[in-house]
Amino acid sequence: MIADRYVIINASIALSEDYVATPEKESAIQSANEKLAKGDQKGAIDTLRLAGIGVIENQYLMPLNQTRKAVAQAQELLKAGKYYEANLVLKGAEEGIVVDSEMLVAGN
Repeated sequence: MIADRYVIINASIALSEDYVATPEKESAIQSANEKLAKGDQKGAIDTLRLAGIGVIENQYLMPLNQTRKAVAQAQELLKAGKYYEANLVLKGAEEGIVVDSEMLVAGN
């Protein structure tokens, strides 16, 4: 990654691919969902860890300074009537988004 400040613009949490449903695990998932709804991500992860459920978190990170520069450049191009070029600059900014995936809890 380049030297920039990154802002999380989206994130997702998913169960790992080796998940096998059991009543205990289903109960843990329901409890974790309730904790996530209340904003308690750490509590949800701990609940899943105790149940032996693997979890993967994906964060989509936008480089703040790089994106600001691209938007400013695109605005100037739009003012000059260079719509195609402005679109290419914005497309380049979109391609600068980084996806960071992390296994948070090892499954059984």
